[in-house]
Amino acid sequence: MGNLSDSVCTLVADITAATHNRQTHLHALREETREARQQCQSALQEVGQSLREHFASHRAQRATATRVQRQATHQFMGEIHRLHEQRRVTVSELRSDAYNSIKRFGLERQDMAKTVRERFSSEGQALQEAVQAIRAAAQAMVGEVVADRCQAHQHWTERLKKKVTPEAVAEAAAEVEEQGTKA
Repeated sequence: MGNLSDSVCTLVADITAATHNRQTHLHALREETREARQQCQSALQEVGQSLREHFASHRAQRATATRVQRQATHQFMGEIHRLHEQRRVTVSELRSDAYNSIKRFGLERQDMAKTVRERFSSEGQALQEAVQAIRAAAQAMVGEVVADRCQAHQHWTERLKKKVTPEAVAEAAAEVEEQGTKA
């Protein structure tokens, strides 16, 4: 039986040693795990701090960039609004000027047409009066020419009947002068 008790004692010693080894190993694993966990927590804290700093710096940059962009947009929209207002005023002025010019042109055209009609009427009337005066003068001249011709014809026939003598020529010249001074 000695063997059995030695075997059991050896087995107990082996179990105790294995338990102790396992406990030592578990303790070492716990320490490693605790160290790994602490390293992981410190790494996470460092990363968290780094991210907070990064986000804080970028937040300020984004806020600044957003503010600058908002101001630029506001200025741009103000400029567009100002240009639109100027264009609206210019279009309104041009429309008003065009309307006034068209109205003024219409009135001037009516005045010119009235003046032209009056001028044509007065010039036509003056021309008609001149034509009538020329007709009357022409008729008077034709009448005088006809009368002179008739008188000349009458004198000619009378002279042909009479003999041409120097006294008759002087008498005819005196009659012609006398008629010339009457006219």
